Amino acid sequence: LNWTDDMFDGVYRGKKKHESDRAQVLKRAHAAGLRRIICTGTDLEESRRAIELVHAHRASSSAPFDELQLYSTVGVHPTQCSLFEQHPDGAEAYAKALRSLAETHSARALSSSPSSSSSSPIAASSSSSEAAATPPPPPSSSASFGATSLGCVVALGEMGLDYDRLKFCPAETQLR
Repeated sequence: LNWTDDMFDGVYRGKKKHESDRAQVLKRAHAAGLRRIICTGTDLEESRRAIELVHAHRASSSAPFDELQLYSTVGVHPTQCSLFEQHPDGAEAYAKALRSLAETHSARALSSSPSSSSSSPIAASSSSSEAAATPPPPPSSSASFGATSLGCVVALGEMGLDYDRLKFCPAETQLR
């Protein structure tokens, strides 16, 4: 779900058309049987925003759809890959910021044991295809998920190659 899109706040092509309908969208999703939704991050800022929106949902205790769990991804869509080159501190700094965001907010960091052989929650989560494909169980009552909590990033993505929309980012840049 591209939950960071302004359309959920009623903004279309830069103009406010209606009030935010995020709560109504989640209620309809829950009524349709969804219990888990993964919100995609399409660049560094959108990944941060996706995490913020997940935390806002988790902090909302009055929602009748509390059993609907939101998670997020951290990544860069191929059409946005020029952001690596445009970063003021270079591509490596942009990649490092993405990795840090993913590791800081990794859902696996909360569920992995201290005796894990890998110090990286992202590396630990990708070691098993089953573990990487299955989001963690909903948080227990002992886990605190407020506005500053961790534990919502369940995947790295959007990433890859997109040769259908080269007008946004050339193939040569995508391949780097």
